[in-house]
Amino acid sequence: MQKENLGAAERIIQTALAYSDHMVHNRPGLVIADPQSAVGLTWRPVTHRVVEDRKVVFRLDRVKKRSVRTELGVLREHDRAIVDGAGKVVGEYRPAGLFPEVVAWLYRQVAEVYRLDNELCARWASFQFGGEHRDLKVVLAAFMLVQVRKGDPVRDGGEVVFHDDDYRDVGEAMMLLRRKDGRDLNPKLLLRVHEVLTLPEVARINRELGFGRSAR
Repeated sequence: MQKENLGAAERIIQTALAYSDHMVHNRPGLVIADPQSAVGLTWRPVTHRVVEDRKVVFRLDRVKKRSVRTELGVLREHDRAIVDGAGKVVGEYRPAGLFPEVVAWLYRQVAEVYRLDNELCARWASFQFGGEHRDLKVVLAAFMLVQVRKGDPVRDGGEVVFHDDDYRDVGEAMMLLRRKDGRDLNPKLLLRVHEVLTLPEVARINRELGFGRSAR
């Protein structure tokens, strides 16, 4: 691989490692447009209270170790918009769970590294398995399970001379191996791998990459 490509791949890896927004939130939230964010959105925690059959949404801010509620508006159920008293949409309500835009962004970073250097991407996944960045670990495992390097026979004159690397093995090992320090993919994270792969945004990326169903 050309040296400049290796540098580009490494820069993408560093960007992904430094990204601090979580791809999973275990509480409801509000998303608002944010041009400074890599995904164009910022997530904030919210709660709600039912008042006369309407869900009134409150933003939760941490102030000196205590949670302060600020009323934002009423939840419009059909499109999850939060509308203030003047009828202005102040953001979109999100239930607890995956933050799809962040998942897709991380997945695209992995895809770009893979495009530049398949082997480096597989090595990155193997190395990341022992790291603390759980979101990235989940995304890498998911990606390795569906990428197209799957041990196909390489032929010369119609005769099989060797088999290509099967990088699905990396994804499977990440799913199956257990570590004494607890930095493996626990049952909750294993389920999250499935959730990532069934996310419409990720399925769209896989189609763009030409990834089909694994034969395994």
